Amino acid sequence: MLRTPTTESIDTGPRQFDAEGGVYTLFFSVPRPQIAYFKLMIEAYEGVAVGRTMQRFYDEARTRSLVVVMVVPDFIAAAVALFEGLVVDTGAFQVAATAELQEELGRNLGYGKPSGGF
Repeated sequence: MLRTPTTESIDTGPRQFDAEGGVYTLFFSVPRPQIAYFKLMIEAYEGVAVGRTMQRFYDEARTRSLVVVMVVPDFIAAAVALFEGLVVDTGAFQVAATAELQEELGRNLGYGKPSGGF
């Protein structure tokens, strides 16, 4: 479900908080040519958030990708300010954190699997 980019506030409600990981998981649909810039800006704010591409081709036209950003609770206000600027700069927009996306992220991160230990 794509929508037009706006400057509305980033949703950081309870649905976006991942209790198992202890982080906010915010999903964004990002134009493919803007992914490197989007992720570089996130990682430039060291310790605030980590970005990860979940789906290379998120729309039928294959022009957008789905990026998840994991934000520690202590820095959510700074991250929201950053994301609001990135939405305007890149044409990205937030995607609702559905149960399916949360489950896919959990599988990708290995939630629920026993640790391998050395």
